[in-house]
Amino acid sequence: MFALSCPHQNNAVKWLQGPALQCTKHDSQYQPDGVHTSGRATRNMIANVIRRDGDAIVVDLHRWIQSDKDPTGWAAATVAI
Repeated sequence: MFALSCPHQNNAVKWLQGPALQCTKHDSQYQPDGVHTSGRATRNMIANVIRRDGDAIVVDLHRWIQSDKDPTGWAAATVAI
């Protein structure tokens, strides 16, 4: 689960055909897994901390993970559905 903003200047991102995500201000592009592929941004998208709770997936909107500061946590920010 990623924050729907570009880590460069916190602008909204949109879904493109392709598939890819793109910053609405400077056109940085990201793969569906949040990996930066081009544009002004210099890092991957910010991942929210998530966990399974029974049949529910809980997203902690008050905690997030940056790939350049916590690569292990960022890579693990997934849950099996």
